[in-house]
Amino acid sequence: MRQKEIQRMTVKAKGGIVGLVVGTLVLVSSAFGGSVASLDGSFGKDGRVFTSIGTLLNNPGSVPISRGIAEDASGRLVVATGAGVRIAIFRYRANGQLDTSFGNEGRTYITLDIFPPTKYDAASAFDVAFQSDGKILIGGTYNGRARLIRLNPDGSLDTSFAAVNPSRIPGIWTYPPFRRLSAIETQGSRILIGGSTDKPGASRFTKGYVARLTQSGKFDESFGSDGIARFVSKKNTSASIADLVIGGNKIYAAGQFNRDFLLARLTKNGKPDPTFGKSGRVVTNASKRKRCRCSTAEGLARDERGRLVVSGFIEPKSGDGSISPRAIAVARYRSNGALDKSFGNSGITRTKLAGFTVGRKVAVQPDGRIIVAGAYATATWGVRDFTGPPKFTVVRYLTSGKLDRSFFGDGVFARKLGVKYPQAWVPILDRRGRVVVVGGGVTKTKMALLLIRIRPGYQGAGRG
Repeated sequence: MRQKEIQRMTVKAKGGIVGLVVGTLVLVSSAFGGSVASLDGSFGKDGRVFTSIGTLLNNPGSVPISRGIAEDASGRLVVATGAGVRIAIFRYRANGQLDTSFGNEGRTYITLDIFPPTKYDAASAFDVAFQSDGKILIGGTYNGRARLIRLNPDGSLDTSFAAVNPSRIPGIWTYPPFRRLSAIETQGSRILIGGSTDKPGASRFTKGYVARLTQSGKFDESFGSDGIARFVSKKNTSASIADLVIGGNKIYAAGQFNRDFLLARLTKNGKPDPTFGKSGRVVTNASKRKRCRCSTAEGLARDERGRLVVSGFIEPKSGDGSISPRAIAVARYRSNGALDKSFGNSGITRTKLAGFTVGRKVAVQPDGRIIVAGAYATATWGVRDFTGPPKFTVVRYLTSGKLDRSFFGDGVFARKLGVKYPQAWVPILDRRGRVVVVGGGVTKTKMALLLIRIRPGYQGAGRG
């Protein structure tokens, strides 16, 4: 079960909760770890889990992209990450130990093509989701092309999925025009995926897509146009989808449109919802600078009031060649697509922690507080040009958009966690309301998967 579903199961923490009986307050305090957030010592070693993925094969400076995590119905965590030319999937018990009943002693490595890899091939994992039958979906990219993997609950490939497919391996779906598969949701028995696709004749520019598949891996032609809803950008610009959420009978998608935040709403059959924004979409410049075209959305969540929260980052300016994000950006929208002016500065909050500051995925607690994963470091130019070591970073905001000072003293958890180039990618809320964050880093010779679990503390409704 994914965080977007879990948060609707957990205890509602609005102002009236203080009127509950003492016994209930004790239960909440125990689960949430008191009034101030802290690492959960019952998880791994002092709240942290370090898992070696494998030897650095091609690029000694590469950091594993570990964006896929979800919790199953038994409270176990399934995590997917790129591991050189393969996708690695791990399953952990609630205490942070590998679940040896899954795959080979808790881990499964998936080779994504029958041909031997070249030194330029690389795999990334971007999302994990569960079907109602317990089968596991992993979305990612290999050699510049989207891949969707389906595993049986025991970690073996489900060879009934995509049995006839250009990837040539039963259990692995691909569609050559799709460059990247960033997000997965399930819609009844159907599978929703989102990402980006090449533009014919313009390899530097992409189009965004949301597609719906049947259980066998075929396009569902009742959705969008022949199974695909496309987000087409203008000439010499790009669009992409980074995250998906289902709310009621609507589908929400977030990403970037010409280097601005994109938020879109589709009907259940993949048509733009005309009651949302302009023709079903909203485009937002998350930077303070006019026409900057320098903001990218990475995450999307929907709170219990139906408001939509989009997270991402801001770069210095458009077209300067920089690959060093400078600030975390979080925007909150009302259910009709309008920016929520009660949040941050006219609907957007921006956080710069150092020269390099990046925001990734987002989760929303039941009390409305917002959690964003990312990284920061002292830097002047480029992802690797650090003048100080980067830190695995998690930021929490109050419902007003201000930093939550009950979260590790200043609203920011930032640690090196014993590896080089650590980055946090995805936060989720587990079944007990604890915050679990996955990320990655490297040692001298190994790629490392990082997990932390945080007792979120409890401070009423999270207003401020």
